[in-house]
Formats: sequence, structure tokens, C-alpha cells
Amino acid sequence: MLALSPEIDAVRRLCLVWGVEPRVSAQPDSLEVVTTDAVAKAVALELVLPGQRLLIVAGTPFGAPGAANLLRLAHAPFPTRRR
Repeated sequence: MLALSPEIDAVRRLCLVWGVEPRVSAQPDSLEVVTTDAVAKAVALELVLPGQRLLIVAGTPFGAPGAANLLRLAHAPFPTRRR
């Protein structure tokens, strides 16, 4: 599980949770930014293989504490072929 948060204190606390890869990220301003950032970091950390599905859980409005109220399905991209 990859956990992204702009709050360093939350990331530090999540370091103690088994199975969680916490990382500091910028404060998102849209759902597209959340999705793009989560997919990019999961691929960079090799937590997903190309084409695998990712489940993204987030809370809106962004920056407000509270429960997660958003669920989105994304796919890890396949690498582009170079010619």
C-alpha cells in the first residue's frame, strides 16, 4: 500500500504501519493530480507492474482532514517503445 500525504507528521506516523510505503507529496488541487501522482509514484517505487490496476482512495475537499470519500480505479501505463 502506498500512502501519499503533504503532511510530514502523517507520513512519519505511517512509517510504523506494516505494509505501508508512506511518501510526502505536494498538496493536490484536483482529482487528476491525485491520480497522476499516485500512479507515477507507484510505478517509480516498483509497487505495480505495467498494466496493473491501482485503487486510489482519497478525501475531498483536498487539504481538509476527515474521512476518505472518493474511490478511483487507475491503470499503470505500459512503457513506451523507443525506435
